[in-house]
Amino acid sequence: MFFEEILLYLAESAWALILHLSSGGSFPKPLKPDEEAELVNRMFAGDDAARDRLIEHNLRLVAHIAKKYSHSTDDTDDLISIGSIGLIKAVHTFKPEAGKLTTYASRCIENEIRMHLRAVKKLRTTSTMSDSVSRDREGNEVQQEDMENKKSEMKQILWNWGKAMERFRWKEEELERLQEVHELQKKVAGEGEYSKAEWEEVEKEYLSQRRRLRIEMVEILRQQAWTDKMICRLNMDEQAFVQMRFEKGYGFEYIGMKMHLSRATVFRMQNRVLEKICLLQEEDEAA
Repeated sequence: MFFEEILLYLAESAWALILHLSSGGSFPKPLKPDEEAELVNRMFAGDDAARDRLIEHNLRLVAHIAKKYSHSTDDTDDLISIGSIGLIKAVHTFKPEAGKLTTYASRCIENEIRMHLRAVKKLRTTSTMSDSVSRDREGNEVQQEDMENKKSEMKQILWNWGKAMERFRWKEEELERLQEVHELQKKVAGEGEYSKAEWEEVEKEYLSQRRRLRIEMVEILRQQAWTDKMICRLNMDEQAFVQMRFEKGYGFEYIGMKMHLSRATVFRMQNRVLEKICLLQEEDEAA
């Protein structure tokens, strides 16, 4: 019950901040010893705002510890969100006799991250890289190593899908800026600032850049439409997972809380979704 309350707290009070900070925002500065002591006393007196400040101002500690373990996974943001769970547990369970809050929190954060990494390792070692996981349309064995490479590529495609409209707007803005600069260049050219050869070179570069941007915009929409079609072939739970994970950017802990699943189950769901889309892609290519 305590763990569920912590997840709920993370979702309602700290999740937006953690997502922002793990995506490149600046972390609040660490507290001075006297500031920390004052907030701890206020927290024990029932001040929820003091508890929240203790969590927020120790997020830099979470990021520092998560960085130590980033070599073990390609999802550093997940390590930060998982480490944040450890931080919240630490603040909720801290007692003065435990010593300094930061020392106690460090142990809780590391324990949470290590527990996650052990669970991931256990899942990965359930099958060897040479085990066959399925067969393609012609009946040929699909090796685990090949599938892992394809799943890694598919994960990147899904991340791109989740940011498709944002990426498309960036390209639109880049195209608008290019056109604005070209209009200024035309004005300058009309005042005789360019020779004929110089203007031809400027015009050639403009047309080349405009063509490149338009091709990239079309490719974003094409890739988005293809990915939409693949996602529609997943079941409802898998579609909900894809939206929360790759469009909203939520971590496994939060998704598990929303879907009433364990973190390990959500991790397995991601593997299943990636593998399923890879196999659907192979079927379409073979058809």
